[in-house]
Amino acid sequence: MRELPPGRFAIVDQFIDRTVARPNQLLRHRARRPCLDGQNPPAPACPLFAAAATEQVGGSAASNATYLAMEGPQFSTRAESLLYRQWGADVIGMTAMPEARLAREAELPYALIGMVTDYDCWRDGEAFVEVTDVVAQMHANAETARRLVAAFARSLSAQRTPSPIDTMLDQAILTAPAERDPVLVEKLSAILARVTASHAI
Repeated sequence: MRELPPGRFAIVDQFIDRTVARPNQLLRHRARRPCLDGQNPPAPACPLFAAAATEQVGGSAASNATYLAMEGPQFSTRAESLLYRQWGADVIGMTAMPEARLAREAELPYALIGMVTDYDCWRDGEAFVEVTDVVAQMHANAETARRLVAAFARSLSAQRTPSPIDTMLDQAILTAPAERDPVLVEKLSAILARVTASHAI
């Protein structure tokens, strides 16, 4: 795990999900979750665009970061913080899940540029994390973050190059056509129209 100082940005391409109380799946019945892996299949993020946008607005970003999502609102215990470092997590937050997983399930590209606000509680000799410190760092980075989002949006082309993400559900849906849930098919038709016509969910 790298030491990322407060104020730095982190471009995430891997996730560890430690949430337990959030709906985290669009599909029901017999379906596998499309894998959230950085190599095979491709990462859900757009790291090149994200890195370029961060540099364009004068921010400093670490690439290939691993994000650990935890239930909130809460801070980690010291034991948890040390454990997450052993797992290889670079940053920790409460908001990336289930968004990253649902985006992959909906065959949508997903990018996460995290803003580091504090060192958590793993460092020896450091005061514990205070909410006031987190808020102060967020305010200090707010303008850079706004410009980063705008630069990222401008960098996207009018037409996206086809990606394996576009067909992630081809190998994920296992439910037999006769057992499909018509209510769920209708509910998800706006984002899953490509597969609902021929696959059961």
